[in-house]
Amino acid sequence: MSIAALKKVTLVGIANEKDIALSDLQNLGVIHLIDISNQSLSNSQKQADPFKDNHEALAFLESCTLQQRPLRRRPKQFQPDIAIAQVLRLKARTGQLRDEAESDRSGAQTQSQNRATQRRSGKHPKSDRTAKTLG
Repeated sequence: MSIAALKKVTLVGIANEKDIALSDLQNLGVIHLIDISNQSLSNSQKQADPFKDNHEALAFLESCTLQQRPLRRRPKQFQPDIAIAQVLRLKARTGQLRDEAESDRSGAQTQSQNRATQRRSGKHPKSDRTAKTLG
């Protein structure tokens, strides 16, 4: 018995007769069934969109506020995989910088709130110096 190339088959029928129809086809030797419901999702997710990085890079470039015009002629040495990797690294770095800026802003707001609280309570360093010079 030789191994033939696999072909995907779609069957349409009555749901109540599904098990009977599939077992009859398998008993005839016409079809071999593989249960795909138990396979891990990671395999199907990897095969789902082979151009996921391309779409992500393009979406990032389109979301940028400053955009350059495309080249009129395609350069001879253009390597799309390298360009996509560079864009995705730029996207990741932009996200890191945005997070750092937000944490710096929130840290500065916390410091200013602490100073205001200290001033109101009279525990501010300037009020201590004034008390020493007066006393």
